Amino acid sequence: MDIALPLVNEKHWAKRAIGECLKSGESSFELKINELMDFLKAAKGTLGVLTTDIGDTISSFLIYISLKSN
Repeated sequence: MDIALPLVNEKHWAKRAIGECLKSGESSFELKINELMDFLKAAKGTLGVLTTDIGDTISSFLIYISLKSN
């Protein structure tokens, strides 16, 4: 999945995913249901590699769906 983060709005799942993880220092966060649907459509499955530009570099992130157990 190629997503140009500077071109998407603040509510886009990919921008929120990277922002939330950088802010919290964690490697995971919870998707909202509409974000989940967008992710599944973009990845055409439950995992994908997000390639995007962050600052002056191109970075790749393995993103996958994991069910949370309480």
